[in-house]
Amino acid sequence: MASGLALTTGPRRLAYYGIVHQLLPMGAGAAGADDPVQVDGQADFLIREQRAIYQDGQDRVNFRIGSGRYLASQPFPISALGAGQFPAVMPWKGRLIPRATSFTMLAWDRKAVAGTNNLRVLHSGMKVYSTPFERARAYERAEPYRYVANFTAQDENAVGPLAANGALTGVLALDGDADFDIYAMTVLADDPRITLQVQMASTGVNWWNRAAHGLLLGATAFNAAIPAGGTPLWLPRPTRLPATGAISVDATDLSGAQNRVQVIFHGLRCSPPGGLPILMRADLGTDEEFLGNDRLTMLR
Repeated sequence: MASGLALTTGPRRLAYYGIVHQLLPMGAGAAGADDPVQVDGQADFLIREQRAIYQDGQDRVNFRIGSGRYLASQPFPISALGAGQFPAVMPWKGRLIPRATSFTMLAWDRKAVAGTNNLRVLHSGMKVYSTPFERARAYERAEPYRYVANFTAQDENAVGPLAANGALTGVLALDGDADFDIYAMTVLADDPRITLQVQMASTGVNWWNRAAHGLLLGATAFNAAIPAGGTPLWLPRPTRLPATGAISVDATDLSGAQNRVQVIFHGLRCSPPGGLPILMRADLGTDEEFLGNDRLTMLR
């Protein structure tokens, strides 16, 4: 057998997801302006990282869980939440928001001179289901690979650049001879002022509750001093697509000019498709630990 990697994964009950809060705009003099989001009734939501973009970092925010619990003792500057390329990471394993709960961003204008502010926050994490939605699997071979959503006029599967303030959808069909585990995503563009929504076409599940701004996802210009390739959006747990699946990407320009965009999904091609059924071994750990759960073994 040729050199390569074998992959064994335990049962999965964690799936990547993100909640986007936004106030577009937060009004001048705002005192507790709110953006409530309802957490899915089928799964809890575990926040692992937070990222924010804004026009002025002095304005303050807090986040309310249900009717009375908060993520901070008092409002704090939105600039404390990190940025798209450099997120604020939650301590330990993150903060769990119970299913079917309202999760609300509250915002206050704290500038020396009151004014409006466009506030966007991405809480990146995972849906936590009560029971596994995928059995344990063993793959004979796992190889690093990239799938590219190509919003340009060049190369394969090109759907064309975004028109000024225009929108396009790119669909990436998997090759058919291997499942694909997505570990990270990189976004590059002429101008990162875009919004994206990613959907696993095989399940119809969106990655975010609303389209996410490119800068929240670490998007950069192609020739940025620190390009997005060095600081991709890492998923806290890989998301698996079957060999028969597809990735759908909705892209919208906010720059007001024609905009070339590439969205790159980094991961592992895993074969044979569907994997080999295995019994869960005690030494694999549990999906709740979500670190060290997947085992790679050298094949020679």
